[in-house]
Amino acid sequence: MNGEITGELIKSAIAKQIKASHGAKIYKEQIVQNFSRPCFFIWTVSVEQRQLTRQLFERVYMMEVRYHAQEEDTRLYETLCEVGNKLAYKLKSIDVPILVRSGGEELVEQLLPVKGTEIEFKVSEDVLIFNVNYNVKMKLPTTQQIPMQTLDIHNVRRMK
Repeated sequence: MNGEITGELIKSAIAKQIKASHGAKIYKEQIVQNFSRPCFFIWTVSVEQRQLTRQLFERVYMMEVRYHAQEEDTRLYETLCEVGNKLAYKLKSIDVPILVRSGGEELVEQLLPVKGTEIEFKVSEDVLIFNVNYNVKMKLPTTQQIPMQTLDIHNVRRMK
């Protein structure tokens, strides 16, 4: 859909933000074995949608970023906490690329800043688990117009 923000666009924006500050490999799909460290995995955990008005909705993308440090890291816990703090700063706002129609009907890419909320991280089994929510308000197009009825005022009796 024109101008719609999807989980894939948010994942790509997160990956771009991480890539700018870390040299680690980034995976956007789950890889169970044979991945190189250090690396990040980015997932869309879930998506919630709430109706605010007739056509206005709020969609909440719950994202998870996992960081696997070098196996030989002698300061593993400190490294994971340091990366978690950097991610909390870097992912508090991301620029999501969307396509919008310009004045001449052509589609133009525009960066839309989206703020992260409910940011938290923890270290579990030597892996950093970082969670962040991105709330996006969207207006969905109407599928059908409800026709209005006409009222004939000439045939209405006046009440006294």
